[in-house]
Amino acid sequence: PLLKLADGVINTVQDLRILIKKDHIKDLIFEESDKPDLEAIDFLEKSQAGGFSIRSHEDFDWITSYPWVLQTHEMDDRYFFSSVSPRFRNICVKIRNAQNDMRGFIWLVQNGEKMSIPYVTLGKEAEPAASRIINYYMQTGRISYMTTYQSTLIEFFKPGPMLGTRNMIQNYFCTRDLIKQLPDLKSVQFQDGDGDVVFV
Repeated sequence: PLLKLADGVINTVQDLRILIKKDHIKDLIFEESDKPDLEAIDFLEKSQAGGFSIRSHEDFDWITSYPWVLQTHEMDDRYFFSSVSPRFRNICVKIRNAQNDMRGFIWLVQNGEKMSIPYVTLGKEAEPAASRIINYYMQTGRISYMTTYQSTLIEFFKPGPMLGTRNMIQNYFCTRDLIKQLPDLKSVQFQDGDGDVVFV
């Protein structure tokens, strides 16, 4: 009972901190959907020209149509490799300026009480809004923790309303033959959703 009370107090304080931090985002329009459309994928592709893996519209459609995580409370014994979660959803947010030009795209995945950000690309206009948008979905989705390896987002959240942060490293493994075909790895842009990670 004492731990539950302490947890409730901490959650209330954190919700208030996020609400206070959330400013009005001027001159930007947001569109939410459950999967990236052609415009979002085209925007992502153009801004990720130096990216590790550029996926097509068909790839993204397949990823969102056949998730590895199912939203349900009960595990189905017929499927050994499926995972279940009481809450699982994709949230794709397009950011537009007042002239209706697309300036940013953020793909959030809510899995239970955690959130990940498989894909994000932001123009200069949209950068200040990114952490506020993510904070909004963390609050409304009752998210306990969020993971991102995107250096741009990490910088945005440093002065943010998080109770705590932890540095983590994501390693990438590559065959010798593939590494010879890649350019200088310092110039390659990795997204958190590259590889199989996008499914979970």
